Formats: sequence, C-alpha cells, structure tokens
Amino acid sequence: MHSEVEQEIRRLAEKNHSFFLYDLDRIRQQIGNLSRLPRNVEVFYAMKANSHPAILGLMTHSSSIRGIEIASAGEAQKVLALEPKLSRTIYTGPSKRSDELAFAMQHGIQLVNIESLTEAHRIQSLARTPQQILLRLNIDQEIHGAATRMSFANEPTPFGVHETEAPQVIDEISSLRNLQLQGLHIFAASGVLDAQSLLNHIDYSFELSRKIESRTGKRFTTLDFGGGIGIDYEGKGEFDILTFTKGLEVLIGKHKMHDKKLLFELGRYLVADSGYFVTTINDIKESRGKKILLCTAGTNAHRRPYALKVNYPITVLNRGENIIYPGQLSAENESVQVRGPLCTSADVLSCGTHVSSARIGDLVVMHKSGAYGADMSHKDFLSHEHVPEYTIGETK
Repeated sequence: MHSEVEQEIRRLAEKNHSFFLYDLDRIRQQIGNLSRLPRNVEVFYAMKANSHPAILGLMTHSSSIRGIEIASAGEAQKVLALEPKLSRTIYTGPSKRSDELAFAMQHGIQLVNIESLTEAHRIQSLARTPQQILLRLNIDQEIHGAATRMSFANEPTPFGVHETEAPQVIDEISSLRNLQLQGLHIFAASGVLDAQSLLNHIDYSFELSRKIESRTGKRFTTLDFGGGIGIDYEGKGEFDILTFTKGLEVLIGKHKMHDKKLLFELGRYLVADSGYFVTTINDIKESRGKKILLCTAGTNAHRRPYALKVNYPITVLNRGENIIYPGQLSAENESVQVRGPLCTSADVLSCGTHVSSARIGDLVVMHKSGAYGADMSHKDFLSHEHVPEYTIGETK
C-alpha cells in the first residue's frame, strides 16, 4: 500500500478500532484503464459493489462512466440523491416488485432488464409511456473459472429466460405496446480472471443474438454483457484488460457489431483495489497448534471473504508492544487464522494467512476490500456498532 494510505490508516486507527478506507485516486486509475475500449462500448457502474456516496458521486461525474446499474428502489433513491432523474440508469435483478418498477419508471429509468414474462406484463400494466427494456437470457455456455456463475448448462437459475425460449418470449413481448425491446442482457458469470474466457462468452453471445434476430425478425440496438471482469485476490493472475480490449475489437469486426451499443456493468473491477478493511487484534489464541488472531470486527463488517471462501491479501501493521500480561501470545513468521468477535464459527476473515509478526493491538489490513465489503455484510448481527467508512483522495 502507498505510504499516504498507511499514514491515513494509522491516523484513523487512533479513534476507530475497525473501519474501511477507500482510495478514490485508485478508482480513477481503474476507470482510466477503460479508455481503450471500443467506441460503441458503454460502461455502467454496478453500485451493488459499493454505494458509498463519495464513490457514487465520482462515478456519476466521470466522463468514462455512462451511468449507474441498480438492483433495487433503494439504490435508485441513492442515484436520485445525485441526479434529478434515472435517465442514465439501468435496472437489473430478478423478482422486482411492482412498486419498485413503478418508482423507477416514474423517475425516468433508462432501461429495465426484464427476467421473465411476468415482469414484462407488470411493466405493461404500470408504464405510463413506452418503457425501453432488455430481455435477460440464461445461456447454455458456461464460463469456467469464474468466482460466481449466473448461467448453468445443467442447473436451474433464477436469472432470465433460457436461450431456446427467447424467440417465443420476444414474440409475446412484441404484442405489449408499453414495452420497447432494445436488445438482450447476457450476463453469465462474475469474477472472471481469464480475458480469453470472457471473450469466448462474448463470441458465443454475438452469434446467439444474430440467430435470435433472424428467428424473430427483430433488429437489436443494444447488448448488455453485465460485469464479468474479476479481481485477483489470491495470486492467480490479474485480468488482462489490454488483451480483452484488442480481442473485443476483433469480435466486433467478425460479427459486424459496430452499429450496436455494447454495455458492461462493472463494479468489482472498478472499486475492489481501492479499499482497505482495517480491524484491531484484540486477542491471540492457540487452538490445536494453530494461532488465531481475534479481531474487533469480523463478518459483521466484511462477510465476503468467508462467504466465497477467499483469502484476501493481508498486511499486519505493528503498533508497538501492548502488554496485558507476561507471556501473552504473539504470532511470529507463521500461518494464522483471522477471526472476529461474533458468537459463531462462521466469523472468519481468513482461513489461513502468513504473518511476519502480529501482536495484540496491531492492525490487520485486508486489501482489495473496496467491493462487496460493508454493503454485503450482516451489519446488525449481534448488534455490534456499524464499522465506519472513510475515503482518501480527490472527490472530484
């Protein structure tokens, strides 16, 4: 981590036993990596990754971010706190309630990705003016090696309609006057580290969209590929954005897709590297030959590492001796577990991480914690105080 970040962590730790810190300048660097994407690609920020107001404000003011992707009326309200309408917002997610759809449309939602015929008919009955939509598909092609998959060849999924049902569903949608079908939403997996795997998925999707256009007589203007791009948490290799950009250009030419808008809903890729979760070692125990660092906050603040069984990179910042009794345990050049204060064996921040030195009172810093940290955690479990969130760097 940069020296300025470490200094800020140490400063904040004087008044907070646990907290998140987000480096806004690091987010700008990630946004800058998108500058070479093809001209017909539009990037939306998937705010489910991190809805902190400073981050959301940065995204809404960035010329490289077309808009925001939301998945609830609550997220829509956060966007409306920064913009007068939802005219640069995409609404995704299964099982949208009627009141949520009505709220979004009343505030001028740009696009709604519909997941079923039920949702299509709900919009038809609620819309005051024709609403632009995308039809979400679940496809037979799987992206292997992804952290999270939303489309399976042989397993049920709540997302979208099956690719073979698309022509029939599109025919029925065409009879609904308050719906304007713009294209398809084909989001198969998240957390993809291999650029070629994601390109193979897009290749398949381009071909599939052409087949559906031919079957239905429709001409789509938009294809939405969701997120997909992953972050390397465990040293498996970073996503090669340059290879992906060049490969996407080739595929656009191959399938003659220059006239279509190609949307990507990026969250983790943009904000994960910006975040640091910091918590204080409150006790050190040894159980069956393994040292455990017991910290002042755990999965109530940062649930994702244990939920996905991922060991985030960790740094221990030493703060000098904090002697409570003679002979108290420390960890020296060994592998340890990191756990929190909750009354459950599931309160695990790391199943195994090597530390050079760790003592009671030191700070455990979990890197790459800018995405799916505080927002994804069960903050009210056991009624511990909510962990505060701070930012460093320019806000505009």
